Amino acid sequence: MKLLIEECSNRFPDCLTVLEVRIFNRRAIRCYENVGFEIKKKYCKDTLIGNAEFYLMQYNSVEWRELNGNA
Repeated sequence: MKLLIEECSNRFPDCLTVLEVRIFNRRAIRCYENVGFEIKKKYCKDTLIGNAEFYLMQYNSVEWRELNGNA
């Protein structure tokens, strides 16, 4: 995750880093929260297997820097 976040920041320095995850995937949500993502929005959308609920999660770069001693 650290490498992914750094690469996103390097390639797109003026953009927010966001992801979406299905709300039932608690393990992934905890992983994303542990590296600094926050849930910003809950929504439904159509998928290949029907309608599903998702969370939009946004990366909090200040929190990540503090966790890694780069504040």
